[in-house]
Amino acid sequence: MKNSKSIILALFACFIALPFFAQKENILHRELGIRIGTSFTTYNESRFSAMTKKYIQPKVGLVYIKMNDKKREELLVSYSSTFKPSNSKNLWYKIINPEVNYTYQRKIEHTWIGGFYQSSTLLNFAKNGQRLFGNNNISYTIANSLGVAADFSKILMDKNNSHLDIGIGTKIALLNHVVRPAYAHPYPEHYLQEDVFTPTRDGLGKSIFKSGKIRTIDKYQSIKLIFSLNYYHKNHLKIGINYEGNFQNVREGKRANYKSQDLTFSVSYVY
Repeated sequence: MKNSKSIILALFACFIALPFFAQKENILHRELGIRIGTSFTTYNESRFSAMTKKYIQPKVGLVYIKMNDKKREELLVSYSSTFKPSNSKNLWYKIINPEVNYTYQRKIEHTWIGGFYQSSTLLNFAKNGQRLFGNNNISYTIANSLGVAADFSKILMDKNNSHLDIGIGTKIALLNHVVRPAYAHPYPEHYLQEDVFTPTRDGLGKSIFKSGKIRTIDKYQSIKLIFSLNYYHKNHLKIGINYEGNFQNVREGKRANYKSQDLTFSVSYVY
C-alpha cells in the first residue's frame, strides 16, 4: 500500500509540474458558459438504511475553459439538490451536492491527457414525517481528490466558420482526502476524541478537516464518464448537450454508494 501511494504521489508531482515547464503558447480561445439540466440520482447510505433511494433533481453549473492547440484548462463549478417528495412520511434524503473541478491537460496526438483536482461535498439529511432520527440525521462525504483525466474529440461537420463536434472523456480519482462522520451523527471521530465537544459545536469545522483520511481507490472510488455534443456558431457561440455519469463509492465503515446520470444543456461565449 505504501509503495502504491508513493507511485501515485510521484505521478501527481509530474502532473502538477506540467504547467510550470510548459512553453508559452498563444491562446486560441477562452470559453465562459452555463449549464442547466437534470440529475438522475441513486443513493445508498448504510448509515440510515439498506434501501437504495432514487431521485430526479435539478443541476446547474458554471464553466470556464482556456485552451490552445497544445494545452487545455477547465474550471467547472456545479450544484445539485433534491426536493421534498410528495410522500414525505417515509424515509427520504435531502441531498446537497456542490462540486468544484479543475482540469489541466496536454494534447498527445488526438487525445487530451492530464490531471485534475476535485472538491466534492455530499451532504445527506435523512428525513421523514415521524422524525425518527432526532438530532442524528446528518451524513456527509467530503472528498478532495487528485486524479487522471483523458478526453477525445472529433469534428463531425465544419462549414462557414461553424462546426459540430463530439467529445468523450473520463476522470478517475487516485488519491483522496476523505471526511466521513463518526457513527450516526454529524461529529467526526477526531472531534469526539479531543476534549473540545460543546453544545455549540465550537471547533467543529477544524476537527472535521483534521479527521479526514488519505484514501486510494481501494477504500474510496470516484469515476466520471463524460459525453458531449457541441455546436460552434461563427466561432463565438457554443451550444452543447452533455451527459455525465458520476460514481462515488465509500468502501469502509458505514458504506455509501452514490451514482448520478446528469443530462445538461450548455451555452458558452467563446472569445
